[in-house]
Amino acid sequence: MQVESVFNSVMTSFKSRMSHVTWMEEATRTVALDKANSIAHKIGYPDFVVQPALLDQYYQQVLLLNYLALCVVYAMILLAWLFFIILSLMVFFRGIARGGAWVHVPPSP
Repeated sequence: MQVESVFNSVMTSFKSRMSHVTWMEEATRTVALDKANSIAHKIGYPDFVVQPALLDQYYQQVLLLNYLALCVVYAMILLAWLFFIILSLMVFFRGIARGGAWVHVPPSP
């Protein structure tokens, strides 16, 4: 692949230059080269991407998790709405207005 060739050329050039720089201490140079050697290049895409059946199988769990998350969000919205309705009915039936004043005056004994 052409991209891998470019990547390998850049890495080879970097490593070559690192061994010739005079301003860097040996310990720092060693750490830099270790980091350069630990780079994992992932160029391109896996083979299963071009096969729809394998791609569907790979993303099946993702779709299921998205569906479950949507169900949880819907349930939370539904519960919040029910909570609001219950509180509204409690306020209405108890006759309590804002500020704690009675909307309907209780009967005198």
